[in-house]
Amino acid sequence: MKVLVVSFIGVLIAGSAFASPERYDGHWWLQLSKDQQQEFISGADDCVRYDLKRPEVFHGSYSGWSGAITVWYQSHPAALADKVMFVSHRALSPEAGWKPVRGEAYPEKHGYFDSSYYWQADRNRAFFVEGYLDCRVSYFHDVLRHPVDDYVQQLDDWFGYDSQSNVSPVRRAYQKKHEGQKIGTVLDRILRSERNVSAADIPKQ
Repeated sequence: MKVLVVSFIGVLIAGSAFASPERYDGHWWLQLSKDQQQEFISGADDCVRYDLKRPEVFHGSYSGWSGAITVWYQSHPAALADKVMFVSHRALSPEAGWKPVRGEAYPEKHGYFDSSYYWQADRNRAFFVEGYLDCRVSYFHDVLRHPVDDYVQQLDDWFGYDSQSNVSPVRRAYQKKHEGQKIGTVLDRILRSERNVSAADIPKQ
């Protein structure tokens, strides 16, 4: 764990606030593929459900939710400049025709969004990270110090992710060491380190 803290503070804490080129609004949303939309809303819900502690906000499939957001934007072109993070809840209203469906509950913090999920998201994993981080910026007022790609690279290194079939021994060691750890837990540590909190204040996995 000490290696994680030193790495995050040493690599990511320098620099001022980073202004993301993405607004994460309706124009941006409608250019994504369905898989990309689903990963973004999955990451956002991970934050809303477990960090914001609002599990009652959404019940159903992420594909259904992302589809409802698309329909909402298409039906409200004047709102295309509104952020997905806020429109997502309007799309779940009874007025929008949303019918909640009770699914499987995951009482453990961050549910099944762990290292295995990160690997399975593969080339769309960055959209999950964007959804999670945009929730933190929108609701917790966290300040991002770096482009999203930098946070994705930190997660790649931590989880030993490699898009190549021939994974290096070092990557395999990290896969085994950090297997089962939650994406949100690791991102939360990074964000905490960027706020210059003491290493002693960063919770252990």
